Amino acid sequence: MNYFEEDHYFKEIDPHIEFVEEICVELKYTDEQFYRNINTILRTPNVTSISIRFSDDEPLQEDVLALLSHVKTLEKLELSFENSDITTIPEVIFEITSLKILSISHIEANELPSAIGKLKNLEELTLNGTSISTLPDSILKLTKLRVLDLEVNAITLLPSSIGKLKELRNINLFLNALKEIPKSICDLENLEELHIDNNDIALVTSVNVTILKAKKPHLKLMMTELDSQEYKEQVRFEEICSLVNRLDTTNLIFDNNDDLYNACKEIIGQEFSFGDDIDFDRYSVDTLRHLLLSK
Repeated sequence: MNYFEEDHYFKEIDPHIEFVEEICVELKYTDEQFYRNINTILRTPNVTSISIRFSDDEPLQEDVLALLSHVKTLEKLELSFENSDITTIPEVIFEITSLKILSISHIEANELPSAIGKLKNLEELTLNGTSISTLPDSILKLTKLRVLDLEVNAITLLPSSIGKLKELRNINLFLNALKEIPKSICDLENLEELHIDNNDIALVTSVNVTILKAKKPHLKLMMTELDSQEYKEQVRFEEICSLVNRLDTTNLIFDNNDDLYNACKEIIGQEFSFGDDIDFDRYSVDTLRHLLLSK
């Protein structure tokens, strides 16, 4: 039996509440009656899956989170903190050692607590839309982990020994800031998919990516290819940034990247050639700035 709440309030407790296995609810404008009702639901004996979306500055959200530790049968937990004022991943999550699937999204957290290592039964970990830049070494304790989804974060570095997570099948690192991946990824014998597109341009030709492609030719590797339009757009953007970073750009305003690109093209007097180096040093800062400001 599933329990989905769409009206932001639990009007009453369902008489069959003891049979509920899945709960999906948005916390918004809650009151004490809501808290008492959800408290009752979370303490029912058969709940295995909970999905909660926190909305706005909800005064009872920490109290509701604290109730999760009482759900002894919980295997799947999905938490979305969009529009919430919570900026750190709640520690109570790491006390739910029965978890097999954990998804946390849209939270302005800068780090994943080392307590993640307590979730020894975890098979799928999803962290989307955070400000996390690195992962703690304690993640290597999650020896049952099969899926690691880190899409849209600020990851610059993975643990060097990530190859110890032998059960990993799928790693998603789409839209992060990686320049290199650990060589130990080649040791993941069960790895089937690796998504590393939309990271730093340097990742495309990095040493360990090259080694990985050679060692695992059958791996489904999702990445930006050198001859793709997407790669050319990234190169163009970095060339523009390289140029603009040499200037005092305080008073420069452009509506979009195309306008900025066209201004820079006017400066160097040619179309950007993606395969050639552009010698920005040939132009004085004063000349560049004058041309940009006159655009």
